[in-house]
Amino acid sequence: MSLPRVAITVGDPAGIGPEIAAHAAADPRVRAVCEPIVYGPAAGATFAPGVLSAGAGQAAYDTIVRAVADAQQGVVDAMATAPVNKEAFRLAGL
Repeated sequence: MSLPRVAITVGDPAGIGPEIAAHAAADPRVRAVCEPIVYGPAAGATFAPGVLSAGAGQAAYDTIVRAVADAQQGVVDAMATAPVNKEAFRLAGL
């Protein structure tokens, strides 16, 4: 029997989300019960740590939208997200 595939989005790429998502995906306890699939901003995208920005808000939103679409299409079985910054969403006009 195969393990469920779980999308883990990195949340705010300028916050602690990417670190939390990476740790969760690497944790043997997590890997024992599911196949974690980490979703993040496009390769090469950079965000200054701890700096509130519309770009980080948009990247977090786009990442969550991709994971939701994959869940709706059956690519992943479930989804979890690391912390997002609602103020960054507001700056991005979301």
